[in-house]
Amino acid sequence: MVEKKSREELDAVEQMLRRLNPSATVIRTNHSKVDYNQILNTHLFDMDKAEKSAGWRAELAKPAHTPETEEYGV
Repeated sequence: MVEKKSREELDAVEQMLRRLNPSATVIRTNHSKVDYNQILNTHLFDMDKAEKSAGWRAELAKPAHTPETEEYGV
């Protein structure tokens, strides 16, 4: 069972991913058990399309970009 704080953190990460790439497939799993065929060589990411999304443009429009490593701890 996911603790409440962990679930809130997962929700925040998923929300950020949806802002940056609304068409992304998000897979939630326990203990990182994912069939690698679901994530490798899917050819689902389109940089041109992602750069045109509202979330991506909003992030780039910020006066000072905060690296994801600092903002989200990834």
